[in-house]
Amino acid sequence: MRHITVGFSKSKKAFPIASWAIRLYQRTEFSHVYLREKVRVFKDDLIIHASEGNVQRMSEYQFDKKHEVVEEFIVTIESDLRFYELKDLMHKHSGADYSVMQNIGIVYVDIMRFLGKRVKNPWQKGWNCSELVMTILQEIFPEEFKQYDTNTITPKEINTILKQLVIDKKITKKLL
Repeated sequence: MRHITVGFSKSKKAFPIASWAIRLYQRTEFSHVYLREKVRVFKDDLIIHASEGNVQRMSEYQFDKKHEVVEEFIVTIESDLRFYELKDLMHKHSGADYSVMQNIGIVYVDIMRFLGKRVKNPWQKGWNCSELVMTILQEIFPEEFKQYDTNTITPKEINTILKQLVIDKKITKKLL
């Protein structure tokens, strides 16, 4: 039995304009979502997230310098084979380009939805943090995430779904 942690954070930068804008837009305490994995050969965890230009794999030590963890959820993977398939999927996306425009596209889709029009995100090239995490979570919980579009999912929506999975006793919330 293995575990992957899904976490939510906010920036520790002195003047985190993007983090503030995302938190204000979502009305949340967090602006970022990431994956955390225990690696037996290192003292600290491995963080996989999309930020600052690309999909990154970094040490917990370096991540904690830039991010304040707000909330985390622990997802249990029963099969070692399935766990390694998920790790392989995360690894395949490492180094892929980040897309600021995709985030702008999410706002555009929301505005159009408010105006009664259904549109797709016009900027689907590259990755943002929620798309990366959603791609992994769809592999683990296909039914729970099937109605969501990876190109428009937000950290807030992922957080809401994970809170329901805690209620359904499918995952656990990590005490910080």
